[in-house]
Amino acid sequence: FVVPTGAEPSLADLTAFLQERFRLAKQKLPEVLHVLAELPMTATGKVNKQELRAQVRLAQGIGDTPARAS
Repeated sequence: FVVPTGAEPSLADLTAFLQERFRLAKQKLPEVLHVLAELPMTATGKVNKQELRAQVRLAQGIGDTPARAS
């Protein structure tokens, strides 16, 4: 997941950056790039991973609706 501060990066741009900066092995590079306006947060200010997973399922046409915050 990426929340861009400027122009939206492409998967190729992100992969090139990660290989150059961190020398990641090919199997550790992302295969999919999800660009979000902002990360969903819980009431305590943590990233809501359940909501992120629901958004991915929704984007892939697997789920009905995103999870609701408690």
